Amino acid sequence: ASRVMSRPENSLSAPLDELLDILGETLGVEDAGLATVTDGEWAFERIQTQSDASLQPGGSVPTDIRADCTRVAESGQQVVSGPAEQQPFLGVPVTVDGEVYGVLCCWTARESVSFTDWEAAFAELIANWIGSEYQRQQYTDRLAALNELNTVAREITDAVIDQSTRGEIEQSVCERLAATESYLFAWVGDVDVATQTVDLHAEAGVEGYLDDITITVDPDD
Repeated sequence: ASRVMSRPENSLSAPLDELLDILGETLGVEDAGLATVTDGEWAFERIQTQSDASLQPGGSVPTDIRADCTRVAESGQQVVSGPAEQQPFLGVPVTVDGEVYGVLCCWTARESVSFTDWEAAFAELIANWIGSEYQRQQYTDRLAALNELNTVAREITDAVIDQSTRGEIEQSVCERLAATESYLFAWVGDVDVATQTVDLHAEAGVEGYLDDITITVDPDD
C-alpha cells in the first residue's frame, strides 16, 4: 500500500483500484469501494467487487440499502459491524477540507468475518490518504484556474490597448473570458436608471442566453 500511495499519478483511478484490491485482500472481504451520495443514492466512484458483477464504478445503490455507509457519513466516525451483525462491515469517512466527502467502505456476506483494530487502522490510513489526495487535486485545479485567469487578465489589458471603442473593448473582454475553462460565457451590461434594469452591451460563449431574461436592480423586486 505504501508503494501505491507514494507513486506520483495524474489520476486517482488506478491507485484507488489498487488500494481497494489491497484493502479487500487484507480484510478478507469481497467488496471494497469509495462511495459518495448523489441524488439520494450511494454512488461508487471506484469499487472492487467479487460478489456483484453488476456494481461497477459509477454505479449506485439506494441509501437505505447501504445504511451503514450513511451512518459513517452522518457521524463522521468509523463504523465497524462484527459477526453479530447481518453483514460484517467496515466504513471510514473520507474528509476533504474538513468536510465528509465520501465513505471508504468494505463488506462481506460471510458472517464469520470480524475486523481487528489493526485492520480498522489500516482502512483509516487509506481513507486519510484518499482525502489528502482529493484535497491536493482541488488545490492544483484552483491554482491552474488562477494562473489561467492571470493570463486572461494580461490578454485583456493588451486588447484594451488595441481596441478603440468601448463596444470593441467590452466584446473583446467577453470573448477572452468565455474562451477560458473557468467560464462558460461572459457578458457586459449597463444599468438603465429609468427602468432599473440592465441592458446587454456585449456577450460571448452562449448566444442569446439573456434574450428572455430581465435583470433588475430594483431592491423591491
